[in-house]
Amino acid sequence: AAQRCEHLSYLPRPRRRNEVLVLKDTASVERGASSWQARADAPRFRFDACGVAASRGAQLLVFGGRGGNSNDVTQAQLLANLDVFTLASDDWDALQSAPSARARHSCVLLGDAQLLVFGGETTSGLSQELWQYSLDDDSWRDLSGEQSGAVPPPMSGHTAVLAGNSMVVFGGFRPGDFELSEGDSGFPPPPKHTVNLR
Repeated sequence: AAQRCEHLSYLPRPRRRNEVLVLKDTASVERGASSWQARADAPRFRFDACGVAASRGAQLLVFGGRGGNSNDVTQAQLLANLDVFTLASDDWDALQSAPSARARHSCVLLGDAQLLVFGGETTSGLSQELWQYSLDDDSWRDLSGEQSGAVPPPMSGHTAVLAGNSMVVFGGFRPGDFELSEGDSGFPPPPKHTVNLR
């Protein structure tokens, strides 16, 4: 017999078996603690987004993804929203939406003032765009035309981290035009690219 988890009883009941629900829950746990604290719900249901922590104001920035006003995954749309959660006030605020909606992209925060967003899935397919959002003046800038060297291919589902003054992009999915050789696993070697930031 299936057991019901009482602490999850606040979730909407699925209408059909195996239905996936999109969440907008927010929770926090302090370093060294094991007790989670429920926080204010996000302004929209969301998944496949990227998020970074900003030390100024102990904030969480969340950009893009799929979702909307419904927790039904079949109703999810690509999002261009940039939302910020502030821990001290326990509330969410909307920042300037990006010019281009996307999901399964990556992002890093440079110097607590510049959000860099790379790649992802857009309405026109996989992207290799590089966008910069300035927290200081609440504006977006397309850096794609300024990229040079070994620009990563269009990709999604990848990871990015800030290492020193570089955004390092690793793995993910990309369009493939390769042939299998004997003993090949069927997967191309994962891409690893570095974007030097000035």
